[in-house]
Amino acid sequence: MTDNRSTTDMALECLIAGMCERNPDEWLHCRRVERICGLIARELDWIPERIDELKLAGLLHHLDRSHVPEAALTQSVAAYLHRFTERMEEAELPCRRDRSYVDEAADIIAVADTFDRLVSPQRYRAAITEAAAIQILRYDAGTVFPEAVVKAFCRIHDVGLDSSESKAA
Repeated sequence: MTDNRSTTDMALECLIAGMCERNPDEWLHCRRVERICGLIARELDWIPERIDELKLAGLLHHLDRSHVPEAALTQSVAAYLHRFTERMEEAELPCRRDRSYVDEAADIIAVADTFDRLVSPQRYRAAITEAAAIQILRYDAGTVFPEAVVKAFCRIHDVGLDSSESKAA
């Protein structure tokens, strides 16, 4: 988020932090997805306002939105989250729909979420290496994920997700 975060943005961040308090790994996952989403969107030349909205959607992507008043989310953030949820439930192929910011946002969140889940240890399996995770994303490019989003992710990953420029996202 930018330094000029709204009260609503800060309240939502506190809400998700509280909900994830019992599972700190989930909170850290959501923060990493938020950051990766911002980096991918910047690489895809999104405008700063849309990047901020996408980052908030990335942060909230696992939040049970039944606890969040609809008025607390901007129309774009709500649409990004709704489309991401639809995408995950339907396992829809990216080539079967028209492209819009909402669709691209859902795809960006899906790539960021998938990468972070692959490289993070889960209850049911150990983490895999970043190289192996990228190999999976590249294999799924064009079928599970749009090629443009995977390529943008690979470019930012090659530069380094932990570089000082990346941390500004």
